[in-house]
Amino acid sequence: MEKIHHIDVEKVKQIMAQKGIDHKALAQLMGVTLPTVQKFLNGACQRHMTLKKLIKIRNALGVDLRDILHPY
Repeated sequence: MEKIHHIDVEKVKQIMAQKGIDHKALAQLMGVTLPTVQKFLNGACQRHMTLKKLIKIRNALGVDLRDILHPY
């Protein structure tokens, strides 16, 4: 089973704002549906992500994984 990681949702939102990426654009960049992104950003996914999903977010935002993970 793939290890689960804690993601810093507030940091993701901050990066999205800095880059001018809205929920719909993030969904398109990640190749997922808008409701999936909305659930994630609203904390419905309990802020846990598989590495595969983290990489999709990282690629969409153009950041290092360390930029979106909790530091613990």
